[in-house]
Amino acid sequence: MYSWWDAENNCNIVYLALPPGIDGFISPNEDGTYTILISTDICEERQRRAYEHELSHLRNDDLYAPSA
Repeated sequence: MYSWWDAENNCNIVYLALPPGIDGFISPNEDGTYTILISTDICEERQRRAYEHELSHLRNDDLYAPSA
């Protein structure tokens, strides 16, 4: 597991093993920051896409939107 702080987006990015089929997800924290989890079991390109995908939820303010 490793992590880094994305100050621009107020997010802690954590890379760790996730269940199969889950590339990443984002979770709000009680202090107003966010945590993005990215799977270490996928290639670097897929990790990058997962990170961008999770950021899009934050940027579009759709973290709490029900799944369609």
